[in-house]
Amino acid sequence: MLLTGLAALAMLVAPDSVRVTVTPATVLAAPRGSQQVLNFDFLLTNLTGDTLTLDEIELVVRDDTGRFVTRRFLRAAALATVQPASVLPPGAAGALFNPFQQFDRDTPLGRLDFTFHFRRSSSDGLIAAVTSVVPTRRLPRTTAILPMAGRLLVDDGHDFYSHHRRLDLLAGFVKAVGVTRNFERYALDLLPVDTAGRRFQGDGRRLEDWFGYAQLLVAPTAGRVVAVHGTQPDNSAPGVQDRFDPRSLAEDPFLLYGNYVVLDYGDGEFGVLGHLQPGSLLVQVGDRVRQGQAIARAGSSGSSLYPHVHYELRSAATLDADGLPVYFTNVRRLDGAASRVEPTWFADTGDVLEAASPTRP
Repeated sequence: MLLTGLAALAMLVAPDSVRVTVTPATVLAAPRGSQQVLNFDFLLTNLTGDTLTLDEIELVVRDDTGRFVTRRFLRAAALATVQPASVLPPGAAGALFNPFQQFDRDTPLGRLDFTFHFRRSSSDGLIAAVTSVVPTRRLPRTTAILPMAGRLLVDDGHDFYSHHRRLDLLAGFVKAVGVTRNFERYALDLLPVDTAGRRFQGDGRRLEDWFGYAQLLVAPTAGRVVAVHGTQPDNSAPGVQDRFDPRSLAEDPFLLYGNYVVLDYGDGEFGVLGHLQPGSLLVQVGDRVRQGQAIARAGSSGSSLYPHVHYELRSAATLDADGLPVYFTNVRRLDGAASRVEPTWFADTGDVLEAASPTRP
């Protein structure tokens, strides 16, 4: 009865009270094992004179013929902890990350109908904003090999709580550097671990204690080098960013990566490897590299708290780009004593991977 009552109240309110923008413009449904992943955001703008509080998000999934498939919802108690745009003052805008991120691989996702129920500050009435999303099934166009040898942990990927995933495009510092698209939407932070899952030896207080520090990196995919930076010092120790100045991003937002290599793979896809060790770059702009060719060493430069390599696939060489799903080919997925070779794998947070067959630089 509660939901029926809410829907009836919403019908009494003009539909243009909240503007809803979906980003990116093309929403991808990316296969991952038995699941498909939907990684996109909403930008909500309050067009009323009231403060609006998000009370519920309702999703109705339909197939390609428009027939009902399933329904999901999220209510206020959960919204407040996971959505930056739970409360919108008059005229304000906020980001809202799609909370319905995973479906079974076989679920038909022809159209996603979203309804956002907002409670008004001036009355008990509700405002409903409605939008529809038609996902595009994303199959791998560019496949990659792992950029580093050994047993690799995806320490942070693109799951719902990942910092790559939760880039608030309306946050002040993001707008200040001119970023309008999430270029790192599917990024991966990779680092070696031992069989016990340890990332370093000893107490880990020195960069050199970390298994990944100064480890050789290879080109995940063949391409042409279109941008490099190699002189940014590593941060002095794990847990600090004492040699990274966020103010420098106003002049060069790419310094977020510290030292980096950007590769053009063709067909509108680019790879970025970041947080590289200073002085370790083995390539320069204009070089053509083969898949598996040594290009640099892992470090902890830029916005990095410990030695690792940041790898992302994106639609442009600049920050005016959308992140794209990264598919690794011929990897072994490790689960304790069990393992499974995956011909193609869409990696994410928590995965432990190694090359199924070694690649020589």
